Amino acid sequence: YKRQRLTYAPTRPAVSRDEGIAVSKKIEPLERGGKSSDATKAGSLVVVTIEVAVPQETLYVVVDDPLPAGFEAVNPSFQTESEEAARQLEEIIATATSPPTPWWRGFSHIEMRDDRVLLFADSLSPGLHTHSYLARALNFGAYVLPGTKAEEMYSPEVFGRSRETLIRIIR
Repeated sequence: YKRQRLTYAPTRPAVSRDEGIAVSKKIEPLERGGKSSDATKAGSLVVVTIEVAVPQETLYVVVDDPLPAGFEAVNPSFQTESEEAARQLEEIIATATSPPTPWWRGFSHIEMRDDRVLLFADSLSPGLHTHSYLARALNFGAYVLPGTKAEEMYSPEVFGRSRETLIRIIR
């Protein structure tokens, strides 16, 4: 018997895929008037916005949003986090969204981990669904911004992935 194991690293960033769910992700500085760029200052807060578009009602969807190595998700419910930053995020969300969706639609459960944010929805109605959260740039350097993946939990052939890019954290 012979056994062979291959390990490799892709030479190019992965492109986006839309197999029934379209996903996009953008990172912008929290400060008002901040321009979106590929460079973020170490120690600053950024707003990560995930957009998920579905053409028909989609059931039991999970969105896995991995963070680049130099970033960490900020949980505003912790007492140690700034209430001002959470208020600014709420203002950004309020100005960017149309009428609020009913509580039983959209993302019903959110898990913030040290390396990723997970969003869960029992049912997504047709259209665009947006979720924003805060992250902090920690260590300076150049990092791969991994693609965000959304899929139906019980039908994994229905999925989507955003493209991978490079992002820099500067001093």
